Amino acid sequence: MRTDTAKVETSSPRKTVWRFVMDLRVQALTTWVLLAIAVTLDAILQPTFFTLYSITSNFATFVPLVLVAIAQTIVVVGGGLDLSLGAVVALSSVLAVTIMGGRGDRIGLGFLVAVGAGAACGLANGLIVSVVRLQPLIATLATASIFSGLTLVVLPKPGGNVPAVMTEAYRMAVAGIPVSVLAVVVAVALWLLLTRTKLMRHIYAVGGDPAAAYARWYRSRASGRPAMCSRARSAGWRPWHCSPTPDPATPSWAPTSP
Repeated sequence: MRTDTAKVETSSPRKTVWRFVMDLRVQALTTWVLLAIAVTLDAILQPTFFTLYSITSNFATFVPLVLVAIAQTIVVVGGGLDLSLGAVVALSSVLAVTIMGGRGDRIGLGFLVAVGAGAACGLANGLIVSVVRLQPLIATLATASIFSGLTLVVLPKPGGNVPAVMTEAYRMAVAGIPVSVLAVVVAVALWLLLTRTKLMRHIYAVGGDPAAAYARWYRSRASGRPAMCSRARSAGWRPWHCSPTPDPATPSWAPTSP
């Protein structure tokens, strides 16, 4: 009498990451199709849609949205969510405008303050999510209220002066191409370059399957451990990574069952 045994199929970390990447490609294709439909409808309803003035105005509006979308995409691809991004942009903007005060010699200082404020807000969100262990949705919703309040403290009423040299440069054209269009092209090019880096591949892997990504990282790190540990022991000391380690399938941050 023969007994058939069920085979349990387990997907490797590489297959899991590949499936996640393929899903992203399908989503990207859908986004391009929707964009083409929107542009076609706008061109039909607005005959001046493809004029130089209309293109310049539209791309001038698109630049901050493209930058914010790239930043949010990195967070979402990694499996998180940042609801405070709009508040962070507002806080950075009012700080830069207040610091510059319409003076061209303070553009660099205003830029540094804006970048520093954004980095500080991002660090605060990261610490709350990774150290305090709050859900990103709840954590960033709370910090969004805090950042919005700080924005009102810095600039209670709408106002502020942007240096004239910035507005003039923003309206310029290089070789007949508006600066706003070039800014969007450069941002997209940087994003495409970032997607091909090792860091972004790790972010994709973590967003697809954190446990599988951890196990794959652990094995790649552990491959060169024996020789290194033997040399360390011959020198009379044992580093922390040479001590017995837990099963990579159950990372230290994984929740434990009661």
